[in-house]
Amino acid sequence: GEVVFRDEQGQHIQDSHHLPTLKENAVVRLKEQLEDLHIDAQTCVTGWEGERMDRHLAVGHLWDLEHRH
Repeated sequence: GEVVFRDEQGQHIQDSHHLPTLKENAVVRLKEQLEDLHIDAQTCVTGWEGERMDRHLAVGHLWDLEHRH
């Protein structure tokens, strides 16, 4: 029952007990970069209405992700 994060090579990412230092304008810069994405409270709302999952579609996408290299 432990959550472990790994990098792209599969190496364990060690815990970090400090936050990175950010420059003063980091928040302003992020807002400028992301404002055109139109992220709001509805961005992650699903359109699921109780129908069955399309297993062929799901497995196909997982296969593509796994074999992309």
